[in-house]
Amino acid sequence: MKKQLIPFLKTYLFLMISYFLISFVMAVFCTFIHLSSLLYELIIHIFSYMILLVSCLYLFKLVKQKPVLYAIGYALSYLIISFAVTLSFDLWILIKPLLIVAVFFILNYLKKNNDG
Repeated sequence: MKKQLIPFLKTYLFLMISYFLISFVMAVFCTFIHLSSLLYELIIHIFSYMILLVSCLYLFKLVKQKPVLYAIGYALSYLIISFAVTLSFDLWILIKPLLIVAVFFILNYLKKNNDG
């Protein structure tokens, strides 16, 4: 059981550290240069999706067997955490977990095509 949870924990640690660093940089940046709220939200969303894609690549690299099951587990846990943090359920909360599963399917397909 521990062996299956280690990739998730490493990926979530990577996510939290990345989100913290981006938030810190954006807070310092916005202190000196005032941005409109729309531009600020756009930058945050772009970085959020980029970090999520990199975390998917990181988890895919860590997982050797059954990457689709890990993708579904990662997407569901991300959905639960997102729902717990925002306490609202709308379509936008579903986009990131669906993106996670789609990235894993694409990476798995590319890996199978390259292997043979």
